[in-house]
Amino acid sequence: GFVRSNAVFSGGTFASALTAMGRGPQMLRAARERRLHEPRQVGRRVRTPAGSPHFNGATGTWALPLPTVDPAIVGRSARALERYGPDFRYRHFASVKTLPMALGGPAAVGALVAAAQIEGVREWLMGRYEAGQGPDAERRKRSWFTIRFV
Repeated sequence: GFVRSNAVFSGGTFASALTAMGRGPQMLRAARERRLHEPRQVGRRVRTPAGSPHFNGATGTWALPLPTVDPAIVGRSARALERYGPDFRYRHFASVKTLPMALGGPAAVGALVAAAQIEGVREWLMGRYEAGQGPDAERRKRSWFTIRFV
């Protein structure tokens, strides 16, 4: 899916994202342990590769792998439910119009992930945009998002 939006995060969403970014090793360990207990699929294949940044001709935008929890949830659902078919693949991209955004966005996210590894810095960042803060009613009214499946 190719995701586009003009929405703004709330403080709570920002805090949740920073917390998740700061728990990378723990989250990977939990995912590995969970997979040990999940039944193996016979005759079915489910893949959720991250993909790589590229210009997508079908959308006319730059596609950047979107490191959210959504592909993992889609993949787990596809493994659990046969209705996803025998060979299922899903990738999730942020879809941006300009090359400067395609270059600057990942750099900013990378800096945020690095900062989230340091507890004091993570807490300081959370204090800049606290839970309960967010876009006002007018901004929420103007917000939109699209997901295009190709």
